[in-house]
Amino acid sequence: MSGKNFEPRKFKGILFDLDGVLVDSMHLHDQAWREALRSVGVKVGMTPHPDTIQNLILDKEKRLKEMEAAHLFPEARICIEKFHQQGYRLGIVTGSFLSEVRVFLKEEVLNYFRGVVTASDVHHGERHPEPYLMGLEKLGLSSEEVIVIENAPYGIRAAKSAGLTCIALSTSLPASYLSQADLVLSNLNEVIELFFS
Repeated sequence: MSGKNFEPRKFKGILFDLDGVLVDSMHLHDQAWREALRSVGVKVGMTPHPDTIQNLILDKEKRLKEMEAAHLFPEARICIEKFHQQGYRLGIVTGSFLSEVRVFLKEEVLNYFRGVVTASDVHHGERHPEPYLMGLEKLGLSSEEVIVIENAPYGIRAAKSAGLTCIALSTSLPASYLSQADLVLSNLNEVIELFFS
């Protein structure tokens, strides 16, 4: 699908990924994981003992909360507000935990979203369609009425497995890694242009 034959008017809802799509947070996740792993003597690439994994997750979340907050991409608030004003139902589907979402998004921004699906809500992670199927349910729309905005190959694959149209943003990876998406754009400014110009 190219931007020329893309028909925005058929969609009624948008499911946004969070990290790398709405907030510039990928480097913070990376830093928090590295610090948490280093604190128990695990180097990146090693497999920690199963008893350690839950403690590592909690430690990583704690470190993330202590870091300087990630910022919304400059165009993210405009994008969210435009979709909201036009009556689109908005949701977030993220591999982050709810506590991390609350660190990254202020309550006033979260209020625009009808539903948020986090790692705490699902049995299967971002590679699986479950998070996006749950997001659809929260929006109360069919798969034909909702579009996903993603930035990662696993997220794209999960969205497509859930039967959704997916726009990928090359904010974290080059476009060549995002080829499973229906359309690849550079950033949210191009999404705004596609839907509202």
